[in-house]
Parts: sequence; structure tokens; C-alpha cells
Amino acid sequence: MTTERLENNLIAYLTDVLPSEDISIVSETQRSTIDLPCLSIGASSSERYAVALPGVLKVGVDITLRCHAGDEIDSDVASWQDQIETILNDPSIIKSTCNDGILIQFWDYQGSTTSWDESVMETVYKAECLVMRI
Repeated sequence: MTTERLENNLIAYLTDVLPSEDISIVSETQRSTIDLPCLSIGASSSERYAVALPGVLKVGVDITLRCHAGDEIDSDVASWQDQIETILNDPSIIKSTCNDGILIQFWDYQGSTTSWDESVMETVYKAECLVMRI
């Protein structure tokens, strides 16, 4: 599936560029089985982009950073958040990461939101892209 290939490409790229080996980077489907901190990547939506462009999908991407919540955000976590956002905000870098039979035609980083509960801090980064198989 195209969305699965997109997830795998993003996982491979983020594994290479994130400076901390403390963060596990996994598919959204594996998130519940991984210890924190972890970064999960998932396609939240997928639909055909246009009838005139067969094989092009409009895909919503959610990248979620989950860490143990404390009274204050640890400086490492704040650094991770900033680095992830910097990476996702550069469409030329993201578009150049694909090498597994897909091509990202367009990448639109849409921002992030952070939420806390008693034990976990979660930052969700959202993006939308146009992807096609080659």
C-alpha cells in the first residue's frame, strides 16, 4: 500500500536524522507496545486526489511524540519537539526522503498540538501530502 510505504519512508528518515537513540520510532499500529519516549507515524486519512490524476493520493499524516509527563518539560523533550518540527516544516527534505517506489509531490506541514494527562505528554504533528506510486 502507498500509505504504508510512506510511513516506512518517514520512519527510516526520522530514525536517521533524530539525534537521540532514546526515542523509538514506529508505525502508529505498534505504538501501544513501545516504551516511552516514542515517535509514531501514521496515515490518518487517504483519498484519491483527482480523477484526472490516477494513482495520486492525498494523505493526512500524524506524527506523535509520546513522553513521560512531569511537572516541567525536560530540556531534551523540548529539543526533540523543536527538531521534529524543523524537519517536518521543510518540504524539500521530506520530498527527497522517498526511495521505496513512491514519490511525494507535495508536503504541507500543518502544525502541532501538545496535550498532557497524568502520566504522558503527547505532541501531535500534522501534515498533508500528495503521494504517488512510481
